Amino acid sequence: MTEKFDEIPPSPELLRINARTCIRLLAGRILDGDMPRSQRLWSGGGVAVVFRRPRRPEGILEWYADPRFVVTPHGFEVSRVFEELWKAFRPLLDSVSRIEFFGRLANAVHSCGIESRREGGGESHPSRKDLLLAILYEAVLIERELEEGSFGFLMISSGNENRDDRRTIRERLQFFESLSEPENPTANENG
Repeated sequence: MTEKFDEIPPSPELLRINARTCIRLLAGRILDGDMPRSQRLWSGGGVAVVFRRPRRPEGILEWYADPRFVVTPHGFEVSRVFEELWKAFRPLLDSVSRIEFFGRLANAVHSCGIESRREGGGESHPSRKDLLLAILYEAVLIERELEEGSFGFLMISSGNENRDDRRTIRERLQFFESLSEPENPTANENG
């Protein structure tokens, strides 16, 4: 076995470009109706994708937190998107920041479901397409924060808590609404 000591690791910029490319390719597939599917449900980074929430087994110590469950009928599709994003973002994250990464992706799923019910949709779950695009949208936000150096996470968390958990649903909705509003520089000067 020979080791290669002269290989230069890829730069953070190159790794972020790889992550952006992954997001674009996934978005293109999803928008074309080609929903990627995994062969198994995702479990990792403090998150478990499930079809229904399992009952906590007896004998598990109280201080050991359950994973953050993502309950969805689209579990195999969500799992595949998580897998692909993990491959792309893994070199940019460490063992602590990955918990925030997957927690935010899980929160995007939860927020999408809440928004779907708030709009009075007839179904209790958002469409597969909306759900997967919500995950990718959160991944774009994370990638931008990594580029700016503003991606934050808790060094120590109690009960599988993420920094992102401290944002309310209203704050999330206001943030997304502000992104969709066109910027009007004259309105800022007058107001």
